[in-house]
Amino acid sequence: MYCAIIGKSIFEMASGLDEKSPKCIELKLEIAKTLSELSAMGVSDFICNAEWGFSLFGAEILLGMCQTALVKAKLHIIAPFEEQSVMWTNEARERYFNVHVAADSVKFVTRRKRTDSYRVCDKAIIDKCAILLTDDEGCFAAQYAQVNDKEQIVLGKSNSNCIL
Repeated sequence: MYCAIIGKSIFEMASGLDEKSPKCIELKLEIAKTLSELSAMGVSDFICNAEWGFSLFGAEILLGMCQTALVKAKLHIIAPFEEQSVMWTNEARERYFNVHVAADSVKFVTRRKRTDSYRVCDKAIIDKCAILLTDDEGCFAAQYAQVNDKEQIVLGKSNSNCIL
């Protein structure tokens, strides 16, 4: 069974770049707990778009859990375009590329950014999944998942000041 990890980008988050915020740390722990529970329920594959924010954090957490044998799962990346991380900080780009190297598969929707790159990407991811893990119930991916009768798990509702 497949689960999508799609949510807000770091630039949409109330916390901005502050990953050391107590509320952000609490939410990351919530992501880890949810990924562990999903794995125990039989979710074997996770797909993300690797956007800096909820998706990238989820991918990093999943890979860390797999390395310590807490979870046995595969990570697949379907990224919207090759130049996705061009405007990010050096540290964020390094994390992005490290996740790509560690992933079980990586695909790009397009080479260069188009106006619909993220929608096409998120649609392709949701089409493959039974479950969407998100922090943004109003995003395109969540709306598309709802229309297509996909289960959704929305994290961070109690952490409105800091949504990964």
